[in-house]
Amino acid sequence: MKKLVFIFLSIFLAFSLVACGPNADGISKTVQASMQSKFDNDADLKEFNLKVKSAQFVKQSDKQFKGVVTVEAADGTHDVVVTAVTDGKNVIWEAEATSFNFLAGLKVSESFQQLQN
Repeated sequence: MKKLVFIFLSIFLAFSLVACGPNADGISKTVQASMQSKFDNDADLKEFNLKVKSAQFVKQSDKQFKGVVTVEAADGTHDVVVTAVTDGKNVIWEAEATSFNFLAGLKVSESFQQLQN
């Protein structure tokens, strides 16, 4: 009987540990908040008035997630591909190198409008 109880407790503990691990929904919310904070406070990005509209992530491995974050800018919405890594407590994210190329287009349009005025 004790052996059976031990087996059930072991299985319960294993499922509990898996359930407590990071999930895609939690990573999505964390990255969305972190990106918005970066957009609001970074001197180079603040001028663009970027707004994070949504974030969707999928689990790639125990600690790595890949997703798409939809960002609203003056010229519409843009999908930014992001990789997030977590240690269970902290999350760091990185956008693909070309994900923010649309900002260069916004800067050129702004400069062109200033020249016309």
